[in-house]
Amino acid sequence: MKLEDILNPEYKPPAVPYTDEEAAYRAKIIQRMENMRLQRDKQHPEFDDMDYLTYYETNARAANSYIAPKQNADDTRVVTGTTHEKGVTLLSATLNYNLEPTIVAFDKQDLVIDSLGKNVEDMVKKSREIEDYDSKRPLYYKEMFDQGDVFVEEMWSEYYSVDKGNVSWDEATKMKMKKVVGKLKKLTGKCESRMLPGTMVYMGNIREFDERKQPDLAIVYIIPYDEAASLFGEWERFVHVPRTLVRSQPLERMNGYQDWTLQEVQTNMVEVVKYQSKFSNEFMLMLNGVMMLPVGFPLTCVSPSGEYTISKGSIEPISSFFAYSKSIPAKTKVDQAVLDEMMRLIILKTQQSFKPPMANNTKRTLSKRIFTPGTIHNDIDPAKLQPIITPTGVTPGEFSAYQFIKQIVDEKSSSPVMSGDATAGSQTATEILELKKQSMMKLGLAIWGVIQFEKKLSWLRIQNIVANWTKEIDEEVTGVQSGLKKSVYRTVSIDTTLENGQQGRRVIEFNPEMANTLTPEQVQAEEKFLTAETGVQTRKVYLNPIEFQKIKATYYITITPTEKDSTELNRVLFTQNVRDAAGIFGIQSLNMDYLKERFAVLAKEDPNKFFLKGVPGMPPGMPGQPGAPTQQGAGQVQAQMMQAAKPPAAPSLNTLARSA
Repeated sequence: MKLEDILNPEYKPPAVPYTDEEAAYRAKIIQRMENMRLQRDKQHPEFDDMDYLTYYETNARAANSYIAPKQNADDTRVVTGTTHEKGVTLLSATLNYNLEPTIVAFDKQDLVIDSLGKNVEDMVKKSREIEDYDSKRPLYYKEMFDQGDVFVEEMWSEYYSVDKGNVSWDEATKMKMKKVVGKLKKLTGKCESRMLPGTMVYMGNIREFDERKQPDLAIVYIIPYDEAASLFGEWERFVHVPRTLVRSQPLERMNGYQDWTLQEVQTNMVEVVKYQSKFSNEFMLMLNGVMMLPVGFPLTCVSPSGEYTISKGSIEPISSFFAYSKSIPAKTKVDQAVLDEMMRLIILKTQQSFKPPMANNTKRTLSKRIFTPGTIHNDIDPAKLQPIITPTGVTPGEFSAYQFIKQIVDEKSSSPVMSGDATAGSQTATEILELKKQSMMKLGLAIWGVIQFEKKLSWLRIQNIVANWTKEIDEEVTGVQSGLKKSVYRTVSIDTTLENGQQGRRVIEFNPEMANTLTPEQVQAEEKFLTAETGVQTRKVYLNPIEFQKIKATYYITITPTEKDSTELNRVLFTQNVRDAAGIFGIQSLNMDYLKERFAVLAKEDPNKFFLKGVPGMPPGMPGQPGAPTQQGAGQVQAQMMQAAKPPAAPSLNTLARSA
C-alpha cells in the first residue's frame, strides 16, 4: 500500500494479524508497563505524600511562577516569582561553564590510544553541531533544575520526505490542474538527542536510583500522525496504526488488551512506546498499541552497547534507593507559597489603608467613589461616615517577616549575590567575592549532576556514532563499462584544537580503501595542500569504517568545567599568571594560541577577530613591555631557575657522618 493512501484521513487501518505467540508477548509487555505506571503514580513519602504526576505539576508551577486564579473576588493575583528567579540564576551560572567532554581511548591492554580518543572527541563535537545541541542544552538543564531529574533519549533519526520535483507556477495556475504525485525520499540520518518529560518515562523499579540498573523501562511520547508516517511509513505494520485510539474499557476488564495505550491519545496523534529490557536484551516499539517489531527483538540492534537509550540527569538525589531527585522548586515551593501569601496580605493591607471598611450612618447609599480623590459629595455628614477599623498600613514587623521568609528561600537555593542583586551595607570587593564563593559551594551538587549527565550523554553518543557513522551513505559507479559500484561513506570536518595546541581543522573521512593504502607521507602531503588551499591548518584522518566499528576500545570521559565568561578581576589575575609563568619558565614554554584565546574570552572579545593569524605573540610583562619586571628582578628569577636546574651534589662520607 502506498504511503499517500495511508495519509488519507479517511483511511481505515485493518486489524493486526497477531499470532498466538505475538499476542501473548504483547500482553506480557503491556502488563509490565502497567505495573510501572501503577508503581510510579501512587503516593510516595519522597514526593511529600503526593503521586508523581502531582509532584511534577506542582514543581513546574513553582518553577514557572504560575499565577493561581482568584479564590475570592477581593483577592489579588500575585506571585513573587522568587523560585523562578532562583532557577534562572542557577541555569545562567551553569550555562556560563564550558562542559565539553575530553575523551581518552584505551585498548584491551589498557594502553592509551591517543589519536583514537581525539578523533572520537571531535566526532562527538561535530555530531552535536549537526543536531544543534547548544540550543537544547538550556532546556535540558532547566528541566533538571525544575524537576530534579531530566531524561534524554539518544537515538539515530532517519526521516523521509515526499519528493514532488519542481512544479512551475504556470502549470499549477493555468489549465493543467493535474494531481501532483511524489515519491518517498530518504533523508540523511543523524545522531540526535530528545528530551522526555518525566511523566513519559516509566521505570521498572522505583527503588533503584541508577537508571542503568533498572530491570526494564518504557519511553513514551506522542507525536503527530504525519511525523510518525515520516519516521515509520515504510515499516510493514504501519498500515495497521490507527489515527484515533481511545481505551474502550478499564484495563482489568480488557480481553487481550485490545485498543491499548498507556495514555489517552487525541485524534491524528500517535503514542510511541519504546519498551526496553537490558538484562533480557529485548526491545519493542509500539505505535498506538500496534507492535512494530518481532517477538524478542534485541536491544543491541538499537543500542549496540546493550545499554538503555536514555540518560538521567539528577542534581540532588533523595536516596540510593529511590529513582527520583529533589529540585529547587520542590524544596522552596512551600516557602514560596507563604511568601506569596505575605505579599497578598501586604497588598490587601495597603489597599485597606487607602480604602478602609466604612460605617455609613447617613441613611444614604454611597458608592466606592467617595474614596476617589477630587470628588464632591453633597449633603454628607462626615461624622456619620467613619472607618470601622483604624487603618494602620503595613507595619515594620510585617516587612521583617517578609524578609525573613525570603531569606529562607535564599538559603535553600542561591544567594542574591549570584544574581547580581545589591547587598545590604557597604562591602569590599573581597567580601563580595567571598560571598560569591560561598554561594558557588551550594552549586557543587548541581554542577556534579550536570557533569555526570553530560558524561552519560557523551558515552551514548560515542556508541551511536560507532554504530551509524560507519554505514555507507551512497554508492558511486567506478567504471561506465564495467558497471562496478563502490560504497561511499561519511566525511566530516571539525574546527578543533590540533595536537600542537593551535586552532585548526580536522577532516575525518571513512574510506576503507584509502585507510589501507595511503602512506603517512601521502596523508601529510594532502594536509599541506588543504592548509594552503583553505588558509587553515588542516589534519586529514582516514578511518576504515569496518575496522573502526570492530575496535573494542574503552572510552574514559572527563569534563572540566571552565567559565566561558568572567569578571575583570579574573582577567587581571590571568594576566598576572601569564607574567609569572613567562618569568619563571620562559616564553618558549607557553602555548601562545591558547593564551590568546583565553585572553580574548576574558576581555569579552572574539578571539578570531581580536588577534591577527600567524603573528607570534609575547606575554605581557616581558622585558621591553609596560609592566615588565625590573632587570634586578629578572636576574633573580634567572638565578633561581639556574639553581633549580643544577643537579644535587653527591653525598660524601663526612656529610653522612655529620647527619648521623
